[in-house]
Amino acid sequence: MKSARAFPLLLILFVIAILVAILVAVRPFTPMTEVSPVFSPSGLDAVKPAGSPSPVDSKRVQPRADRPAPALRNPVIAPAGSRDEGVVEFKVVNGLAIAQGDLLLGSTDEVLPGGKGHSEAAPVRFWETPEIPYSIHPEIPEPQRQKIEKAIAYLKQKTPVHLIPYEGQRDAIIFEAGNEHCISVLGKAGGLQPIRLDRDCGTQEVLHEIMHSLGFPHEQSRRDRDQYVEILWPNIEERYRDQYSVLPEIWMEAFRGSRFDTHSIMMYRTDTFSTHPGLATMKSLTADPIQPVADGLSAEDILRLGRLFKTN
Repeated sequence: MKSARAFPLLLILFVIAILVAILVAVRPFTPMTEVSPVFSPSGLDAVKPAGSPSPVDSKRVQPRADRPAPALRNPVIAPAGSRDEGVVEFKVVNGLAIAQGDLLLGSTDEVLPGGKGHSEAAPVRFWETPEIPYSIHPEIPEPQRQKIEKAIAYLKQKTPVHLIPYEGQRDAIIFEAGNEHCISVLGKAGGLQPIRLDRDCGTQEVLHEIMHSLGFPHEQSRRDRDQYVEILWPNIEERYRDQYSVLPEIWMEAFRGSRFDTHSIMMYRTDTFSTHPGLATMKSLTADPIQPVADGLSAEDILRLGRLFKTN
């Protein structure tokens, strides 16, 4: 009789166990959001993965290369070669405002005479730590991917800058394919910011653009450059003369406490954009020749990175 009375209880417990198992098996599944960097009006931002971020292979990150850059603030028309303190000259290339050939300022739909204009220069933001997340878009071909990785390995070996694989962090550098030669944002933009590379960009060009993304503009555009070099304007192709303009003081912060360096990776060669092969576009006013380093960074470049991240 006892076993007969216990049977319904056992049956009830068995049914409850079955129902619990079914509920667990069919509970709603929250998929991991696809990581996809996007530009937004407030800056370069990213869609965050749901829940705690898990390690992401840098080759799997899929930046949208066709997304618009944030709108350029208050583009204005000003005479070519203007040296107004607070503005920087740019050219419009594929809807992007690019200064000095490789500094991405933002996007603009303004119709400007000759596709040129000026924009207010914003203060440069710097990365708070030398450990900077990065990812390489899958559309970058393998030979160029190797050049990027070589540049990253060089920085890790010679400087305090360590580019670490992107794992869902809010801020990171994304290497992606482009057709505007090699371009980068100056300093930290916030969010996932691009370094866009065409197929001709090698390891040295990658290092140059990484230096831009760390906050360093071109050496020959320093405010004090006329004490060290003379720009030979007639020898420069007219369409490239803006790349020799002096930049605003607000962009000089990364050079604080650093001597003018004619060997810097941020310095142009003496024949860059010359109207004729072998014709000089700059000459040194000191005993130090203009010889930008051809492999890696100059000694002063390395010292600058140490100062920037306070490791010297």
